[in-house]
Amino acid sequence: MRATLHALLLALLTGLGLAGCGTTPAHAPGEEMVFQQEIAVPNTVMPYEELDNQPALLNEDEVRHSTAWKQFSRAIWSKYFGENTFVYHVLLYVDEEGNVINAQVVQANSNQAHGMLLKACRQYRFEPGLKNGQPVKYYTLKPVSMLVSNY
Repeated sequence: MRATLHALLLALLTGLGLAGCGTTPAHAPGEEMVFQQEIAVPNTVMPYEELDNQPALLNEDEVRHSTAWKQFSRAIWSKYFGENTFVYHVLLYVDEEGNVINAQVVQANSNQAHGMLLKACRQYRFEPGLKNGQPVKYYTLKPVSMLVSNY
C-alpha cells in the first residue's frame, strides 16, 4: 500500500515538474564517507586509550531523547525519502569532570546536519578520565549512526 502511494505521489509530482523539490535528495547517503576532516588535537588533551580507566558514557539515552537530538533527527528526516543510514564519527573532548567541552565531526557519509548533531553531542556526560589517579582532559571518538525510514 505504501509503495503504491509513494509511486502515485512520485508520478503526480513528476507530472507537475516538482519531483525532487525538497523531498528527494540528489544523492542519498551511502557507505562511502563523503566528509572527512583532519583534526589537530592539543597536547594537553590525552587520548582515551592512554587513560588508566575506561570512562563510560553516562547519559546516552537522555541525549537521544533531548530537544537537540530531535532537531538533528528532523533535519535529516525532512531531506530524505526512503530508508537511509547516516554514519558520523565524532571526536569528543571531555574535561576533568566528564563534561563534553567540544565536539567535531571527523568523518561522515553525509554533509547534512553536522551542527545540530554536534549540539546534541555536547550534552553527553562521561565518567571522569583518570591518569595516575588524577582526573584529566581526554578525547574519544564516538561513532553515531541513525537509520532514517521515511516512506
